[in-house]
Amino acid sequence: ANAGGSVVDRGEQGLVLRGVGLIRNLRDLGQVVVAAKDGVPVLVRDLGLVTLGHRERHGVLGLDHNPDTIEGITLLLKNENPSRTLAGVHEAVRELNEQILPKDVSIVPFIDRTDLIEATVHTVSHTLLAGMVLVSLVLLLFLGSPRAAAIVALTIPLSLLTAFILMHHVHIPANMVSLGAIDFGIIVDGSIVVMENILRRREAAPEHELLEPEVLGAARQVARPIFFGMLVIITAYLPLFAFQRIEYKLFSPMAFAVGFALIGALLAALLLATAAAVFFGRRVVRAIQGAKDAASALGRGEVPEAEASGVMEVDELQRALIEASAILLSEQASRRQAELERQYLFVKEQEARRIAEGQNKAKDTFLAMLGHELRNPLSAISAGTEVVRRVDPASPAAARAYDIIARQGQHLERIVNDLLDTSRMLSGKVDLATQATDLADVVEQCVEALKVTGRCAEHEVTVHTEPAWVQADRTRLDQIVGNLVVNAMKYTPAGGRIDIAVRRVGREAVLTVADSGIGIDDELMKQIFEPFVQGSVSLDRAQGGLGLGLTLVRELVRLHGGTVEAHSAGPGQGSVFTVRLPMLETDTPGEGIAANKPHAARNRVLLVEDNPDAREMTTQMLELAGFQVIATANGRDGVEAAKTQHPDVAIVDIGLPDINGFEVARALRADPQTRGMGLVAVSGYGRSEDMASSRAAGFDAHLVKPVRYDSLRETLAHWVD
Repeated sequence: ANAGGSVVDRGEQGLVLRGVGLIRNLRDLGQVVVAAKDGVPVLVRDLGLVTLGHRERHGVLGLDHNPDTIEGITLLLKNENPSRTLAGVHEAVRELNEQILPKDVSIVPFIDRTDLIEATVHTVSHTLLAGMVLVSLVLLLFLGSPRAAAIVALTIPLSLLTAFILMHHVHIPANMVSLGAIDFGIIVDGSIVVMENILRRREAAPEHELLEPEVLGAARQVARPIFFGMLVIITAYLPLFAFQRIEYKLFSPMAFAVGFALIGALLAALLLATAAAVFFGRRVVRAIQGAKDAASALGRGEVPEAEASGVMEVDELQRALIEASAILLSEQASRRQAELERQYLFVKEQEARRIAEGQNKAKDTFLAMLGHELRNPLSAISAGTEVVRRVDPASPAAARAYDIIARQGQHLERIVNDLLDTSRMLSGKVDLATQATDLADVVEQCVEALKVTGRCAEHEVTVHTEPAWVQADRTRLDQIVGNLVVNAMKYTPAGGRIDIAVRRVGREAVLTVADSGIGIDDELMKQIFEPFVQGSVSLDRAQGGLGLGLTLVRELVRLHGGTVEAHSAGPGQGSVFTVRLPMLETDTPGEGIAANKPHAARNRVLLVEDNPDAREMTTQMLELAGFQVIATANGRDGVEAAKTQHPDVAIVDIGLPDINGFEVARALRADPQTRGMGLVAVSGYGRSEDMASSRAAGFDAHLVKPVRYDSLRETLAHWVD
């Protein structure tokens, strides 16, 4: 429909031009007036040809050089929802401006009644709510009963709802005038009279509660006066229906609203009487039923529910039943609690006994295993020492004894390191020094080192690798690979096959160590990565070990953000261990950290060590490596020697008898003569906090006892040649 138009200014007079109404075809569209010139209307057909479809627009349409403005108005149909209609208009205007109209053409509302409509609805709703609250407070003060006041207050929404329904049914619009004519006081008059009469009867008979017939009788007693009173009020509004034209349109909705609201009030008053009858008359029945339920609950040994009925005698009976049940149930609960505590203590005692026995067994097993593993290398070292004492030091027997002593010493070191590493990892005290590392390179170097020592001589070991760069601690990665390969050798008989592979799978580096050994049964598979868990005892005792290798592998892999799994088809079927580590985003090696290595021609090393044997052996080891050694037995002598002898680097034991190694380092760093020399800490403690303390004191490196020859040379190479 086209209910719009245009306003044409002609002097001081504005002429309103309208369209033809309903647009049914293209011809009607051409009849639409869009402007006027000198009092003559301008139609759409005068400006162009009206057709269907899309056509490219050319030029500018206008009556003169000034921008044209077309004004329109949106009208609401009768009984239409204004909020929904205005929301639809806003959406249509937005769609036209954004998608249909040209760039310089737009629709701009200049009078929008949305705010007015929303404000009107907000005012009416808040007024009705405030009116109900005030009427409820007045009713509470007048009737003296919160329940009675609430029941009477319900008359207001029921009456308004009735009025709105009836007005909608007869197509009478509700407006502000009609709503303002509704008087809440008139609406609740009938309900107040009914409720007041019921309350008066109740006060006249305090010895018993009112039953339904008595309540209904009280309502019927005042029904006729209420009916005729409301009829008189409705009659007073009848003259308003005699108005004509505009007066009728203004005041007839008010008369209808008041009349329909009074009809709703009358119906509410009748419903109120019924509700009051149900509320007051049935309370006695409910109270008696409640007392019956309480007695039944007591008979079943349960606590009756305490619910006030408003009937004094019944409430006292219920209280007595509840008190009796409380005493009975208290005794039953005490007996039940004592029985539960006895059962709980028995279960806890059995559990504690089982745990204690298991711990004792585990302790005995571990101590026996540890004793066996310590005595084996100690026995070999002791025997080797006796051989060295009794033969020519240059003989082959002495050389063989030296090799055995060195190998068994390394074995003892591995046992101690495994125990310490396991303890630190399980307590979460291991820090990783990660860098970009090629897993394939780690595997190849580990296998090569095992071949050099002859560990691979009895097995057929194959290695298949491809570059796989990961962010990892190189030392810990060596430990992971070494433990898995050594584990495979331990449980694979001589002549068996061990296959080691590194491959890239997606964004993961996958290491697999497969062997043809004794396999793993289902029971052992469940706890294969737990501490001190091992396979075949006879074979394992022949190979040595505490059962910590796979535990270390699991914890180290977890610290690197990876996973480790074990698979076996069963005893005698071999086993496969698979490690998955996240790969770096780019397959390029990480940049190493260049060490500060100034040139030194003297290779002079200061050794500060209080233990005579350790001092002597370390001195010989350094001299064999080509260093000039200055050895002192305490910290103060070491500081003095550093100032007078000017060594290139100092190796300082932390636990010195006079001043400790940290104090030695601070003294050397504070003196300009010794500030630039290298400092290496040596200690039996290798935790991350111990190394941090060394760095804080001024040490450049921290070595953990026992110090290996290769590690010592590699560390000293940063300062001397």
